[in-house]
Amino acid sequence: ITIMKSLFTFSKSQKIGVVSIIIVIFLQIVILNKGNAIGVPDPFVINKSDYLIEEGKSYYSKNQEEASEPSYVLHNFDPNLNSIQDWIGIGFSDKQAKTIISYKTKIGGFKKKEELKKVFVISSDKYDELEPFMNIETKAITSHIKSSTDEVIMELVELNSATVDQLINIKGVGEYTANGIIKYKEFLGGFHSVDQLKEVYGISLENFQIIEPQVLIVSSQVVKLNVNELSRPDLIKHPYINWTIANRIIDKRLITKLSSIEFLIGDEYFNQEEYNNLLPYITYE
Repeated sequence: ITIMKSLFTFSKSQKIGVVSIIIVIFLQIVILNKGNAIGVPDPFVINKSDYLIEEGKSYYSKNQEEASEPSYVLHNFDPNLNSIQDWIGIGFSDKQAKTIISYKTKIGGFKKKEELKKVFVISSDKYDELEPFMNIETKAITSHIKSSTDEVIMELVELNSATVDQLINIKGVGEYTANGIIKYKEFLGGFHSVDQLKEVYGISLENFQIIEPQVLIVSSQVVKLNVNELSRPDLIKHPYINWTIANRIIDKRLITKLSSIEFLIGDEYFNQEEYNNLLPYITYE
């Protein structure tokens, strides 16, 4: 036991030496690792910039709201004339742009703005954003229909402004039918619906089904009939108004100025369908 105690007993000078060695070793450890410690993040400090994701948005980024702002500028455009790059330029992906072009081709061109709501890649919010800038004015819309071997270009013809030559170029329309379409258009005062082609002499239901996908209507071009001023002979010039209907209109306006022709509905000579056909041609001023 005495020998063991002597082994673990240090003199005062030895104790000072041991403590000095320990201090030197500790200082060496700190100095040698100082360079390696530079740049090591404090685990309790969040560097917000490290949380930025590819799209430029971050839950932690103070610029999150700015990152959500659109990077494009909207301008007036015709959806029938937009290319894939044009759609991409107003906020759509390449795949979405191709979907819009494909849908346009399938329906033969957008005839009115609301048809874009049917494209599933255009959300209601996106439509509301684009609607003020959309302007469909073209009278002939070029649509590309792709087949396995080639590409066929089909031109949609606007019926109210078409010439005989333009109508003849429509599949299913010959010179005789083209002249008949123009004469009936003048008789009506302009078409307001493609379905009115069924009323043209010589166009059968089968023929109409061939022609329909190739034409469109700009309904604002129809000639209006002022039912408060026109004489009986002038009223009956329209194919939708006969002597009986003209007399009813004249008799009614002798009592009061007309602001509607709904009173005609229910007449044994005039039903709801006939009313719907005539209404686009009526004005009261």
